[in-house]
Amino acid sequence: MGAIALGMIGQLVIPSAAAVGSIAVGLGVKWLKRRVRFEEGKQALDALDQIVQTTVGNIAQTTAKEMKRTTKKANLTGSQKTSLKLIALKDVKAIASAELQRAATRTLDDLDGYIGRKIEDSVLKLGG
Repeated sequence: MGAIALGMIGQLVIPSAAAVGSIAVGLGVKWLKRRVRFEEGKQALDALDQIVQTTVGNIAQTTAKEMKRTTKKANLTGSQKTSLKLIALKDVKAIASAELQRAATRTLDDLDGYIGRKIEDSVLKLGG
């Protein structure tokens, strides 16, 4: 009788343990995929930050100086600033690869808004 009971317990425990193990592996894989996606998104955002800083620096050295020279004013007007921001946004998106933009979009809901805020932040860091 003990051997039969032991056999029945084995028939229940082994499949149950296998099911629990399978669920644990599945959850582990999902966690790992999320972690990889997070890391890819973080790297994409870091790369975008670098592109924005370089782009804003280039525009500050060329286009913004030219606008100031042609208008003979020390500061840019509001419409000129808006124009430069749109130029910077277009340039950043042209430089950033489609894959980089997709990776960043997996992390953000509004890629253009994020880039725009980074442009404004970079301009403030340049002092202007």
